[in-house]
Amino acid sequence: MKKTLLLIFGVAAIFGAFSFTTANTQSAYCNDDLVGRIISTGGSGGPALATVTNNASDCSAQVTFSSYEVFIQPTQPGWLDTQVLFDYETVILGPGQTQEISIDVPDCKAQLDIYKGEVVTDLVDGVGHPGLIDYAFTYDPLCIATPTLTCSPPTQTINSGDSATFSASGGTGSYSWTGGESPQTGTGSNFSSTFYGSGNRTVTVASGNQTATCAVTINEVIPTLTCSPPTQTINSGDSATFSASGGTGSYLWTGGESPQTGTGSIFSSSFYGSGNRTVTVTSGSQSAFCSVYIQQTNYYSLSCSPQHQNVEIDQWVDFSATGGDGEYSWSASQSASPTHGNNSNFQTRFSQSGYKTVTVYSGGQSAQCRVSIDEPYVPPYQNQDFQVTKNVLNRTLNQSVFVNRVNAQTEDVVEFEIRVSSDAYYYQNNQYYNNQYSILVRDMLPYGLTYIPGTTQVNSVQAQDGITTSGIYINSSTSGASQYIRFLARVNGSVPSGTLTNQVSATMDGVTKNAWAYVDLVPRGVVLGAASIITGPEENSWLISIGLGFLTALLLFHFVFRRRFDSKKYI
Repeated sequence: MKKTLLLIFGVAAIFGAFSFTTANTQSAYCNDDLVGRIISTGGSGGPALATVTNNASDCSAQVTFSSYEVFIQPTQPGWLDTQVLFDYETVILGPGQTQEISIDVPDCKAQLDIYKGEVVTDLVDGVGHPGLIDYAFTYDPLCIATPTLTCSPPTQTINSGDSATFSASGGTGSYSWTGGESPQTGTGSNFSSTFYGSGNRTVTVASGNQTATCAVTINEVIPTLTCSPPTQTINSGDSATFSASGGTGSYLWTGGESPQTGTGSIFSSSFYGSGNRTVTVTSGSQSAFCSVYIQQTNYYSLSCSPQHQNVEIDQWVDFSATGGDGEYSWSASQSASPTHGNNSNFQTRFSQSGYKTVTVYSGGQSAQCRVSIDEPYVPPYQNQDFQVTKNVLNRTLNQSVFVNRVNAQTEDVVEFEIRVSSDAYYYQNNQYYNNQYSILVRDMLPYGLTYIPGTTQVNSVQAQDGITTSGIYINSSTSGASQYIRFLARVNGSVPSGTLTNQVSATMDGVTKNAWAYVDLVPRGVVLGAASIITGPEENSWLISIGLGFLTALLLFHFVFRRRFDSKKYI
């Protein structure tokens, strides 16, 4: 019995080792036994057809069938250097397998090549394909290269509020513009847009698969500062009023008498004596001047100044009197504290809001000043937070759920989803109010992914292209509402493996947030979703073989010999 078990154990071990070695051998690649030929060159834009056979018995082979646009007649200098890859198909042939391969050809002269290995995108004069199996040409005419797209003028400078004009040439002859301000987009070879504010802007024109940019610098124009009226005449003790316009919109007054200085677009001051005075208003780096002539009178009219002013509840407010007989008495409303005073200056404050009147008396005359009492200002509490997330799915695999990371192969189409939401609101007077917001969203596709034009949607509505260039704006008047952008991209054939990290940038009110989604590339020929069997290094194959043999022996002992022993007990 022991000899029988040892024999079974040895046979099982040898069988396991042989099976393990054979599996490893058949997984190898080889290209020396490939034969093939081009059956049809297509023509008139139709597909070309080739057949390839792997005559090897123990290994797989990789072969590619490509079509290239030809711009220079063959054998002429540069005829291979200038060729452009039009279409290709790469297949893996198992031992003894024959397969037909179909590719598209352009409607102009093309070179068709069958060769060993992966696709070759760029050909070199005098080199071509080292592993070439067969080649052919379609008929003339030669292909015509698309002219390089240009945007002009490349740079220009305008004033804020002016229009900048751009023109495009080259490309396919069809043009799409983005990056303007008013309007933001346009079509045609010429594009004009009006810009405001100041700084640098970039306008982008797209034609076919080409883009070009123009730069425009906007200078902010500050209007000329003016003071009016330029001249005026008043009696001594009277008030002269001046107004300012232009400049930056912020004004500082000097040269007055009572008061001497002031701010705002309107300034009033009382003047005494006689002669000419000059009042100066300053705004930014500009200054303007007004002159006033004071003529002497035999009497002084009583006046109260300033005529109008605004303060908050319980803030001190000052008044002054001129003219009269030099003796003054003041009277204010009951909400004032104090309500009465003497001398040429009077100070009080009010406990209730509204328009108030203060009266000054002197020599049988009276004059009044008005003051507006406002509720204390409570600035609103504002919240301008927002969020951005990014996910992806593989459309080629018919996935329907967006996740943060997916697997893909070259030429697969993936769909990205960007979700943005804002909690923009402000709180005032015990109530919450929605803030309108505008978020600029820009997706920075990595090398290896190419945007598919015309696939951008915002909340399921078709949108202009631009998400991967200058970006697009998400606008809303409702805070907390989530909005999304979706678009398609294709995995380039030149990036066979690795992880493509796609970053999106969202900016609102000078704050930028980012989110990422990932595409893990799997080489062509690997079935996405299938588990990989790890066999281990070849130098450990004998250990695995012994283990397989031992398990086989135990199973045979249990199901054959153990049952025989058990049956003898009952004979």
